[in-house]
Amino acid sequence: MSIEAAFFPQATVNIAATTISQNVALPATTLGPYQTADGDSVLIYNSGATIAFVEFGGNNSVVASPLLSMPIPPGMSRLIGCGQYVSFVAAIMLTGTGTIYFSRGKGHNY
Repeated sequence: MSIEAAFFPQATVNIAATTISQNVALPATTLGPYQTADGDSVLIYNSGATIAFVEFGGNNSVVASPLLSMPIPPGMSRLIGCGQYVSFVAAIMLTGTGTIYFSRGKGHNY
């Protein structure tokens, strides 16, 4: 039997999302003087009133699209597994504006 670790948030960034794609670097955090944690998961929370779309990438050229990116319903959160090479995230709103929060951390249960 496998036991999944609970999500442990390490740092959070946000995007003041609009109908134009914007991106931000995901946080890297230091847990101690010799240990850096980039986290293997990102918890996404859409505080807006409409659907947000997010896209992950390895550099600041990542772009989110309502046609191709992952939807996050309004007022909802999703926990996504991501590897060490995921360093940027982009977000776009279907309509209107809203703040999208991205909390990087360890673990897979939320």
